[in-house]
Amino acid sequence: MAICAAPSYLAKHGRPAGIEDFEDHDGIVYCRPGHGKRWSVSGPDGHIHYLRVKARLRLDDVQSIIDAAVSGAGLARLPCWMFARQLRAGELELVMNSDRVLATEIHAVWPRALHLPSKTRLAIDALAAEIPTLIG
Repeated sequence: MAICAAPSYLAKHGRPAGIEDFEDHDGIVYCRPGHGKRWSVSGPDGHIHYLRVKARLRLDDVQSIIDAAVSGAGLARLPCWMFARQLRAGELELVMNSDRVLATEIHAVWPRALHLPSKTRLAIDALAAEIPTLIG
């Protein structure tokens, strides 16, 4: 995960210099039930901090968040691999990289049963092994 913004947004609003500066910025927030609008990051002191941004837009589609960020609507917290093309093209710039932005948890959910079928266990184990390599 990383925080990015369009060069046009940064030119108009400035680049956050520190953790406390994020609350003055507009955010494009992923919003679904159970997801808050705080972004967790590791501060320079090594402690976890929760960034609050003004949720200018609340969207539940990651591609829409990328599109809004490219158009200059605000800061966006996104998986790095999803906006790599826009980063290379200069449409987005990193504001805070993946060394500092904490990852989002991914959960596997299955129906409650007395015994977990072996193919379900194999699928969960495969996901646990492969997802980290896919999302870097």
